[in-house]
Amino acid sequence: MKDSEGNTIPDWIIEKGTEVILSKITFETFVILQKAIAKDPDWYISRHFTWGMYIRNLLRKDCCLDVDLPSGNWDDVYIQVVEAAIRKGNIKLSLNNFRQA
Repeated sequence: MKDSEGNTIPDWIIEKGTEVILSKITFETFVILQKAIAKDPDWYISRHFTWGMYIRNLLRKDCCLDVDLPSGNWDDVYIQVVEAAIRKGNIKLSLNNFRQA
């Protein structure tokens, strides 16, 4: 996976970042993001200075600091990590629904 600068994001950052996001957001927020991502490829633009700032700070605190990123800035990476978290969450939800059936 590449960041917005074209750098490869290390797998450990994607894995840890997705786990952080999925462990912190509510199911309601998950569904809102799921719908926004499906509807608009630029879903993050209106959220960058609000919810996006919260997510970037959360990732800095619980995943890694900006200096650990190839670009040196979570601004270039958080969107890809959020989208990966939603994809991973969709898989977990599907597996849980299948197991319960």
